Amino acid sequence: MSIWLVRAGSKGQYEDKFLSDKRIYLTWGSLDVDLKKYKNREKLLQIIADIYSSEKPNTIKNWASQIYPFAHKIQIDDWVVLPSKVSSTIHFGRVLSEYVYDGKAESPYKHYRDIEWFATDIPRNNFDQDL
Repeated sequence: MSIWLVRAGSKGQYEDKFLSDKRIYLTWGSLDVDLKKYKNREKLLQIIADIYSSEKPNTIKNWASQIYPFAHKIQIDDWVVLPSKVSSTIHFGRVLSEYVYDGKAESPYKHYRDIEWFATDIPRNNFDQDL
C-alpha cells in the first residue's frame, strides 16, 4: 500500500467537488486524452509536450511526473491525503477504482479515481509540523 499526496487546485478550488463526488480528479485543463493509452512514460511526455507546446521542457517533465502516477501508479486500496487549502484540515481517503477517463465530462473533471473518504476535516495541528 502507498500513500499519495493530492491537491484540489492551487487555491483549493476543487476541494468541495473532490469530497462531495467521492473522487480525486486530475484537474489539468486541455488534457483531453485517455491516459490509459500512454503506459510508456516517454509517450506520455510527448503527448503532453504536444498539447502544451508553449511550455518549457522542464515544466512538461514536471507535469508528466505528476500526471503519470495518477493514471498508472496509484493502486486500489492505496490511501490519498488531501491537505485543505481552504481550512487548516487534512482529508484522508482510500482509492476504490482504477483510473477513469470520461471524455464527455466537463473540464477539468475528465480524469478521476473513486475514493472512500474515511477521515475528513482532521485538524492539521494533530500532526507534527515535519510531517
